[in-house]
Formats: sequence, C-alpha cells, structure tokens
Amino acid sequence: MSTPNRLTELLRVIADASLVLASGARRPDIVRAILGRAGHALSATRVSFTVLGVIPSSIVWGGAPSGESVDVLVQGDGEDHGILHLWTEPLDDEERAAAESLAAVVLALSGPVAPDGSDVERWLRRHLDSIPVVTYTEYPDDGSAFGYDEVYVSAQIEPMLGYTPTEWVEDDDMDRWLETIHPDDRERYETEIERSAATGEDYAVEYRMRHKHTGEWIWVRDMSRLVRVEGDAHPYWHGVMIDITERKRLEEQIAFLAYHDSLTELPNRKRFGEELELALARAGRTGASVAVAFLDLNAFKVVNDTYGHDCGDRLLQIVANRLRDATRTTDLVARVGGDEFLVLVADIDPKPATGPHLVEPSKARAVVTDLAERIGAALGEPVQLDGHAIDAGAAIGISIYPEDAHDARTLLQQADLAMYSVKRAGRGPGYAIAGDLPDDEAASG
Repeated sequence: MSTPNRLTELLRVIADASLVLASGARRPDIVRAILGRAGHALSATRVSFTVLGVIPSSIVWGGAPSGESVDVLVQGDGEDHGILHLWTEPLDDEERAAAESLAAVVLALSGPVAPDGSDVERWLRRHLDSIPVVTYTEYPDDGSAFGYDEVYVSAQIEPMLGYTPTEWVEDDDMDRWLETIHPDDRERYETEIERSAATGEDYAVEYRMRHKHTGEWIWVRDMSRLVRVEGDAHPYWHGVMIDITERKRLEEQIAFLAYHDSLTELPNRKRFGEELELALARAGRTGASVAVAFLDLNAFKVVNDTYGHDCGDRLLQIVANRLRDATRTTDLVARVGGDEFLVLVADIDPKPATGPHLVEPSKARAVVTDLAERIGAALGEPVQLDGHAIDAGAAIGISIYPEDAHDARTLLQQADLAMYSVKRAGRGPGYAIAGDLPDDEAASG
C-alpha cells in the first residue's frame, strides 16, 4: 500500500509538470527541477531520466547513486522512449503507475537533449564552433541566386575569412559568398553547385576565397550534402568548408621542385626536355628553327675547391640571374648539372605557308650568334664574392634544328660536342656552333 504523502506529492508533481508541458516550455533545466521535486516526494537520493534516441542522454538530479534503482520504462509517440531511474524505496502499484505517468510527461518535456543534459541545439552549436572547420546550413529561398539562403554558419568563418557569423548569415542572396570567390574559380564552383542541386548528389569542390581584412586568397575545400526530409518540407544543404591553403602551398612547392632547380629556381633538365620536345613538334609544323645552347662554367671547380661550396652556390645563383637578364623572355634557361646550363631558343622564323621548310641558316645563325655574344658579355664581368673577383665565363656550344639534328637527343649531343670543342681549344670563354665543327670533332663524343 502506498504512503499517502508520497503518492500525493508525486501526483502534484505530475500535475504541475503537465501544466508546464501545456505551456510549451521544453528545457533541460525545467526537467531537472521536476525530477528534483519527484525526488523529494519519494525521499529519493537520486533521480535521472534517460532519453533513448538518436543521441542517448540523461538529465540527473541528486547525488551519487546508492543501492539499486527503481526503473520505469516509458514509450512515447513514434520511436521516442525513455527510462526514469529512481533511487528510493520500492514503489507499490499506485506509486509505479504515477511514476509511469510522470515519466511520460518528462519524456514529452525532454525533447532532444545533448549528452551533457543541455539543449541539443545549443550543444551542437557549441561543438561545431569548437572544431577547426566551417560548418553551414542553407535552406530554400526562391529569391536567392541559387535558390538557397544561408541560415547558419559556425564561428570558424571569422578566423578563416574575417567575417563574423552574423555578417555571413545576413548575406541573404549569397552575393558575399560569390564575390569572395576567386574569379578563376567561380564558374567551376557554380557549375558544381548547379549539378548537385539538379541531381541531389553530394558535391566537393576546391576554390579560393578572399579574406575580408588581409585580401589573402584562402584555399577551401567545400563539401556539402543536399538533405531531403520527409513530408512537404524543403531539402536543405548541410556542408563544411576546410582551409586547405597550406596543403595547396605544399602541392605547389612540390610541383615547382619537380620541374625546377632548388638552388637557382631555374627550370631543371626534366622541364627543359619537355619544352624542347614541344618546340621541335611546333617547328615540324611551322618550318621554324630551334636552337640549344649548352654552357659549362670555366672556373667553377676552382671556386668550390678554393673558397668553399657556399661561395660556389652563390656564384651559381648570380650566373643564373645574369643568364635570365641576357636572354629573351621567350627563351628558356635551365640548370641541368653542377655548373652546366642549357638555353632553349624556339620558334625562330616560322614559315606561314604549308609544306616542309628549312629556315635559312643565316637567319638561325644570326639569332644564336647574338644570343652567344649577349651571354658572353653578361658572364664576362667578374663576380665579386667575399672580396674575391671570380671569373664567371663559360664555354658555350650551340646546335640548331634542323641543320645539326632532327631530334632532341641528337640536338643536345651536338650542343655538348660543340661546347667541349671550345674547352679543348683552350680559348677560355667562347662559343662554337655544331655545324662549324670539323667532321672528326662532330663525329666524336
């Protein structure tokens, strides 16, 4: 038989809780207060209510549990259900029936709650704002550019792009979003959004956005899903943006080093070889000529042995800069070895008419002779390093397509032979053209 005071007090708690439910209030603190009143009514040391849903959670009143609890399982509408845990004396039938009624009201009051007992929306926002990515939600708006209106963006938007969440969300028609995207990336972004909207498929696209304060371009990876809901409700976008600027910088650095010399930042042998093949292919179509100059510094080994490798490295950097200045913007200068450089001169006097053509030797020779003399003059002035005047002269060998060779490999070999002919002659700095070599030298190597 139930204790009148316990049952009466419990029924009063149920009545008051029902009035709260009718008022529309649904907050964890209200539920906790109701649990506390139920605990006092039943002389319980601890009362908790566990919601068994998508996010299992508990709201607790009282101290540490002592002994065994009386558990009351309640089934709500749909898939909602919960358990009322009471650390108190056993309940009789009337008290259990009242406890079941209380549990039903508490379940209705609880709604979605977070694992820490707080309101689930606040809990999710707090956690979303703490992770190092931008999360956002967009809902349908027929008046906006893409049919969606930004309604939520996490606090990480400010450290990433300089805009507060309020500023970003107030961008009703997505103008700010579109204006911050790099012009070269905007079409790709819009195409992907429209494709996803039409098909309902997820999208992932990488693009640059301008920071509000610094003007810096920030690379982001934007991944979003079109969430479709039951009934008549419109679908909505839920997505994340991740700052991938550092990754992009590393990718660019790796790509640069794959085709460039790290010391001088000139193109390397791989890049030179690819550009030479392309130049020869164009020449085959246009009747143009292509020239390759092979340079070998005369005193580099002496500099390294006498003044050290640091001095030698600085000499190479200075030589690289002088070669850049001495050549045309259309020429390609590459470092291909310790003290070896290559220069590619492409598209010399292409013929507009169709059919096979040979560039007049005098025309191509005039171009490469001028190139060799400019390089010789640029390298002829001594380099001042640590108080030492260092000779930066080079032996230069030149070969011309189609006079001296018809493929890249042979063209490079002929330029190499011409360069060594200058060295063997002991003339110091100078140049030679492969077509001028004696037959025995042209055939050696």
